[in-house]
Order: sequence, then structure tokens, then C-alpha cells
Amino acid sequence: MKASFIFILSLSLLLSLSCKKDHPGNETPDEPEIETGYSKLKKITSTSSYRGNVGSISYEITSDSINNKIMIKSASAADSVSRTYSYNSNNQLVLYEVKRSSKDVGVYLSRMELNRNTEGQLTKVLSEYTDGGKSEGVCQYEKNRDTTFITFIDTANKSKYWQYERYTVGLVKNRIVSTIDYDNSFNGVVTTIKQHFTYDGSNNLIQITSQYNDNPTGTQTYVRGNQSAKELQKFFNRLGGDIMWFKRYSDYRFMNFLTTIADDYFLMGNVVEQAGNYIYTNEFDSVGNLKKISFNEYYRTTYEFEYWP
Repeated sequence: MKASFIFILSLSLLLSLSCKKDHPGNETPDEPEIETGYSKLKKITSTSSYRGNVGSISYEITSDSINNKIMIKSASAADSVSRTYSYNSNNQLVLYEVKRSSKDVGVYLSRMELNRNTEGQLTKVLSEYTDGGKSEGVCQYEKNRDTTFITFIDTANKSKYWQYERYTVGLVKNRIVSTIDYDNSFNGVVTTIKQHFTYDGSNNLIQITSQYNDNPTGTQTYVRGNQSAKELQKFFNRLGGDIMWFKRYSDYRFMNFLTTIADDYFLMGNVVEQAGNYIYTNEFDSVGNLKKISFNEYYRTTYEFEYWP
């Protein structure tokens, strides 16, 4: 399961600019303009099929502009989950709450309070878990030229699966350019998984290179279309706000609740038409909203999106 966390929300979900020059390496185009108002996204349905077996899960989305909250209710055959994201007057996430119908879910987050300093930076995260446990995580900031490095550390012993959370994210102009995930689950020995992100001149993520400790493990490339999923991007921009880089191992659906979309950085720029050897089919409605995604990896998967008028 941890493999899905490596691809951090991932989901910067930033709109494209008209900059013409490519920016290799750690360079990125000018900071994109982010549309953070409430979107018209109403519902997402994910369906997967493999060898005749079909599974489906739906996400119903409610945006409460009066109380500054977003509610996401998901339902599958095994469980129903309600997630509430609450924001301050600056539209910064300050509280995350989870309620589940099933009790047989292991140890997961049930509540997370996100504390900020006077400058609005996330500094401390107070967490509660389904077994009654609590933990405290901290964020550390370091500036090196044009790159801001943010390290999140929470070492509370939450269960045999989630004993250690530590990762570092490198940001340039609010773009993720690097990540390092630290894992001490193997006999107490800390290992690292590093990733480097490359963008084109229009702010599309086009390549991720990875390495395990000092050993390269592969490169993922992306071919982009000429359209962006505007309302979908707007929704994720609003959901994450200024902490799109933030993730939790102990709740992998905290932000990237659409795991496959998050893993493929589908929304970091225009829609993906090809990721590695996998082909994506994207359908848009008459007003330009992304209506459906279809692709075959290990199994056939579709995402369907509904919007308010």
C-alpha cells in the first residue's frame, strides 16, 4: 500500500500557462495562477474490472461555502466513509474528520488538526486514530536558493503497519520538484525512495525519475493532450489549497482519494493521453468538462464525473 503514497498528490492541479521555453531539471515555469473557488463537481464514480469481476465505488461531493467546508461521501460494497475538510477564512485547511460505517478497517486517521504559524505555514499536525491513539507531527522548513524544502515527521507508533512517517518535499514556485520518503520498516534500517519531477514550458508534468536508496528504479513519462480538466482541477485546488504537497501514510485517501489519478499525476497539467505504455481515453462534455477517463493497466478502469449545471 505504501507504494501509492510515493506519488504525492499529488495533485498540484495547477492550470497551464503560455510560457514557451522548456524547463529541464529543477527549473520550472513561472508560478501558475490557481483558481481556488468552489467547483461544480458533484460526483465521481470509479469502476474496475478484471477477469469478469467488477468493483465500483462512488464519491458524492458537497461544497458548503457558508461554513467553508467540503464533504466527500464514498460508498462501496464493503464500507461507506464520510470525510469533512474544514477551512479558515484564508481558505487554508485546518481540520480533517473521517467517519466510517465499518469497524473492521484497521488503524486509520479519524481526525487531524492542522496548526499554522502567523505567516500561515503549516507547523504542527495533531492526529487521532480509530483505535483511540493520538500523535503529533511537525513540519520543518528550509530554503536553498529558489527551492523550499518541507519535511514532515510523525514517529508515533500507531500500529505495526504505520509506525513511522517522514518525508521531504522540494517546492519551486509551488511546484513539486522532488520528494524523499523515509522508511524504517525493515528491521529498523532507514531506506529512502527519491523522486525527481520534470515539467515542460506549459506547466505539464512530463517525467518522474525514481531511485531506491542510491539505485535508480525507473522513469515514468507522460504524453499530454491539449485540454485541461478545469472543474476537476478547480476542485482539487480548493481541496488542498496551499498544502497540496501534504500527505499521510496512515490515511492514503486523505487527499489523493482517487488513488490512480493521484499516482499518475493526472491533473498536474493537461489531461494524460499516455503514461509509460498505457493509453488513456478522455471524454469531455459539450462545455469542456472532463466527463470520463478510461485506461487499461492491470485491469480495466473508468472514472466518470458529474457536475452541477
